[in-house]
Amino acid sequence: MARLQLNQISSVVTVRQMYSVLENTPTRLYDFYEEQIKRLRRLPCYERELCLRVLSWVFKCKRPLSAKELVAGLAVEIGDTHFDKTGVIDINLVLEVCAGLIHMAGPGKARSAPFFRLENDIIGEEQVRFVHSTVQEYIADHRHELFDMDSDRDIFRSCWTYLSLAEIHNCKHSVVRISSFS
Repeated sequence: MARLQLNQISSVVTVRQMYSVLENTPTRLYDFYEEQIKRLRRLPCYERELCLRVLSWVFKCKRPLSAKELVAGLAVEIGDTHFDKTGVIDINLVLEVCAGLIHMAGPGKARSAPFFRLENDIIGEEQVRFVHSTVQEYIADHRHELFDMDSDRDIFRSCWTYLSLAEIHNCKHSVVRISSFS
């Protein structure tokens, strides 16, 4: 929770605003998550949709996704026959839009926006995860409010389209794991 509070404090520009954030920050985790969800519902349309898609993918995945897997999955659009790199979303934007609810973690690493910057070409196998198991629990308790029935279909269609891309179809030595999603 401290990391999430630091993310909120880091966005203020005056000491007065910092005191206001500290005074009004919920002390219970679920209340804090509720505030974060209210904030994400006020985001502009594209950012809100991105955040909900990311939370859905991270929540419904049976194993942690690497940053590469997540941004590739989000980049695919129905009807694509080739991978279009112009659809790739910067992982820093993904982390920032998700308001500290997710972070990237790897061997000895844990990072969340806005405290770091990565270049897209050096994204490694760091995994995208919720910052704490209580975020997963909160989303499980509120999944019907957060995600519509199309979120499962979105993940399925993205995976199916990805597996149908010419670059994947022509790869003879790849092993594809379709069991990564529930």
